[in-house]
Amino acid sequence: MFAIALGERIGKYDRKTLYELGLGALLHDVGKSKIDDAIINKKGPLTSEEFNEIKKHPIYGEEILKETDLIPRRSYLAVRQHHEKINGTGYPDGLKNGEIDEFGRITCIADVFDALTTKRSYKDALPSFPALKIMKEMDNAFDEYLFNEFVLLLGEKE
Repeated sequence: MFAIALGERIGKYDRKTLYELGLGALLHDVGKSKIDDAIINKKGPLTSEEFNEIKKHPIYGEEILKETDLIPRRSYLAVRQHHEKINGTGYPDGLKNGEIDEFGRITCIADVFDALTTKRSYKDALPSFPALKIMKEMDNAFDEYLFNEFVLLLGEKE
């Protein structure tokens, strides 16, 4: 929902494109289905080997979607690139800046915010403002324009 709301906020996507973004964002972690549950549900810190396996889930996700060939190709970009960071520190491909499709950049913001604000087996959920503060301090990890629009989106009153 965060990805669709941000895509809608920036005002350049038609309904079909928002659908493609939303579908990719919804399925962004489908590749985790190929990762051992013991790694996915581990309560403590991951070993470097375990983290290397986790870093493959965007590739696995894209492979799963290509095998089914049931969703639009552009949706794959949200799945493959949702851990890529503008500063090049992301994975699986170490892309940066303009190498990352806007679907990937939007889904990355939504995914990190969701991860920070959702209770997990290994951590409590953060409220929105502290989560956004942490994201702001992540050394240019996110597209600045999209991140600022996301902050404004969360601050909107009905």
